[in-house]
Amino acid sequence: EEEEEEEDEPDEFLKTVLGPEEAFIEKPAVIRLQQPDILELCNRHVTCEPVIFKDTDNEYRYYDAEFPAEEQSIFMDPSNPSAAVQLAALDDKVQNIRWLRPFQISYDSLEVKLGTERPKLYPKDSQVIHPHVCMGALANSWFVGALAMLVTRPELVRKLFVGYSSPSCENCGIFTVRFYKNGKWVNVTVDDRLPATMQGNFLFSRSQKGTELWLPILEKAYAKLHGCYELLYQGSVQYALKDLTGGLPQKLKFSDPDVEARIKNGMLWKEIVQLLKSESLVGCAIQNNRGARERYMGLEPLQCYSVIDSKELDLVEIGEKMHERDSILRLLKIRNPWPKGSWTGPWSPKSDRWVEYDRVASLCGQEGNGEEGSFWMWDQDFFNLFDTLSICRIFKDPWRCTRMKGKWFKPTKSPAPHRGTAMGPPTSREPAAWLSNPQFHLFVKEKTPCVIILSQRDSRAHRDDPSWVPNSYEAGIGFAVAKMSTVVEKGARMRKSDLIAFSHFRKDRDVSLPFTLQLSPADSPYVVFPMTHEKGMAGEFFLNVWHKKEIFIRGGEVVLVDEAAGSELDEDPWEEFVPQEHEEFDPDMFGQVGSSSQRAGTTLKEEVKPTVSQAMARSERKEGGGDVFKALLTLCSYLLLLLTCQQVTSLAGSWARGCRWRRGGALPAPWVSIHESG
Repeated sequence: EEEEEEEDEPDEFLKTVLGPEEAFIEKPAVIRLQQPDILELCNRHVTCEPVIFKDTDNEYRYYDAEFPAEEQSIFMDPSNPSAAVQLAALDDKVQNIRWLRPFQISYDSLEVKLGTERPKLYPKDSQVIHPHVCMGALANSWFVGALAMLVTRPELVRKLFVGYSSPSCENCGIFTVRFYKNGKWVNVTVDDRLPATMQGNFLFSRSQKGTELWLPILEKAYAKLHGCYELLYQGSVQYALKDLTGGLPQKLKFSDPDVEARIKNGMLWKEIVQLLKSESLVGCAIQNNRGARERYMGLEPLQCYSVIDSKELDLVEIGEKMHERDSILRLLKIRNPWPKGSWTGPWSPKSDRWVEYDRVASLCGQEGNGEEGSFWMWDQDFFNLFDTLSICRIFKDPWRCTRMKGKWFKPTKSPAPHRGTAMGPPTSREPAAWLSNPQFHLFVKEKTPCVIILSQRDSRAHRDDPSWVPNSYEAGIGFAVAKMSTVVEKGARMRKSDLIAFSHFRKDRDVSLPFTLQLSPADSPYVVFPMTHEKGMAGEFFLNVWHKKEIFIRGGEVVLVDEAAGSELDEDPWEEFVPQEHEEFDPDMFGQVGSSSQRAGTTLKEEVKPTVSQAMARSERKEGGGDVFKALLTLCSYLLLLLTCQQVTSLAGSWARGCRWRRGGALPAPWVSIHESG
């Protein structure tokens, strides 16, 4: 009787859970409340309207109306498909693309036969996800390579699927995947209709064990996030890893002088070992494909491999003979996720070295042929043959992240630059202008390591621009870090040595320092200046600060401009501003910008308040109170951070009236500009 009463209510329930009736392509005859799978999946996965389930072979399956099974989901322009999608498998006809559910796919041609096994997202928690991947007709080896690295950590793959429950999701054809994009996690819900050939085979990427659906579902969700499959053409392995993990991406080229030096002195080896211990992701590739194929001894150029383990053995200690005149043997274990491209050189699976050094073989688990799909390499061969390292640093407890969002604004004709203006780095012509860039103030209570990442939006966000080029960025970005006390004291006279750190400017999605900062309460607060390489490059940016101990960040409400930087100028600098093609940033400019105030057109002989350093010196000479003055200065700096722009303007006005009433003096130039412009 209770079941019959519940059957009278589905129509009303559908209106609230599944949307209005007209939203359905085909309205299900009845969705009974006794079918918890569909109703639960609706609440767990779908946050957009309309929600559509259709009756397919007497089973209700999800249909994603936002990313339909049509050509527009594959191509930016279906009438003019690019070479990013190889159409040979479709007889060069876009119309031959089929969209099939996993149970409709033909698995006969796969390396791993289906047998009686039903397609599922991935094995149960106790089982390892199949590590080998296969590319399809889409030229997105960078993304598939990143997934091949990710699958070395199966728990990271599982974390990407939100609200997954088996077999409910497979039965209803609905999956939600999360990606880290533009400073936050974004959920993307898709159905399981996958592009296929006329013969019913997978058109795009898949696991070598085709019955595991995690790879094609992830690829489809990533395509939906960016607009279509074609937009996955070209990219960077390290940035795909960031989107998949939220970690810190980094790319090292062995040809760079600093990296080459770290290879020679052994520092890079130690860094790789430490990264593997912290369970970060490390990949390697041969990108400079100029040598003869025989030189690589089985390795495939332009193919991403995963570094999964390391061994540093003292051969004398374990009773082995010297190796290449060295008693220390360093080996790296590499996983090859691709069907071809396995190492055939020294220490490869069939190498005689394992017989010659049987104790090493035992310690490395190479008594037989070793683990399928992986091989060991001597570190010297590794650094000689590979030329690129892709790293994604995974932060674990107690690391936490504080994320800030900001904007660079175009310069205006105001006498004083608006805070947050994209003024670029310092130049000899405008040594003080860089201080008007956005500022973020970091307050530290305890000593803590800190990693700072500056990001701009993925270039695919600008795909509607006619001049858009995949994986290209117009704005070069970078940042500088300094103590607030130094900025207040020296301002435009700051030298390179006054900065705690500054990054290289790169036309890239993310920029970070090649080392970890160590922040101390004694030097707090700190100031971070996000900058564009060229003046006037407006746009959004994201600042991610990873730290172990608690910190507080306040975002750019107060611009710390030294008095000399705010002095009257002989002429308006904005009137002379002409956008340049590319004004090179010289890091040594920080050593030049303060030597002569005349470079900025300032006149220090006129009425200008004494600098903070002069005031401190005078205080120490007259009162012997330098420590007191410094304490007051710090206190005032903290208080200023709590004020709004209007409150600062009001204080400036009050101070000006007090000056005139007491002394009848004129208002110094910096305060005029602050008071009048707000």
